[in-house]
Amino acid sequence: SVIEGIDEENYIDSLAAWNEHLHKTLSFPFAAKIDEFEEEYPFPRGEEVIVTGLDLVDDLYGIIADITHRGKHLNFPLCDLAAIDKPSPNYEAVKDYRVWFANR
Repeated sequence: SVIEGIDEENYIDSLAAWNEHLHKTLSFPFAAKIDEFEEEYPFPRGEEVIVTGLDLVDDLYGIIADITHRGKHLNFPLCDLAAIDKPSPNYEAVKDYRVWFANR
């Protein structure tokens, strides 16, 4: 329903719709874990971080989250994070975005 009415071929408009939806839906800060591994990432899969906000939309990595990890502030692709608190509305919203991003 987030991208209803948007041409499915229009990736940038779809990302913008997700960004707007997540800004309205997510409550910050929230705990998350690194759920995907990439060699260039500074820490391993399973590492816990705090998501403090959403920074920008990137055409390659999607929505970029502001995170804190051991006192350092970093930017990290939201598609590679999973919210930890399952009862939280953040959990489902991030999960829905990740499923969309993986299948775009």
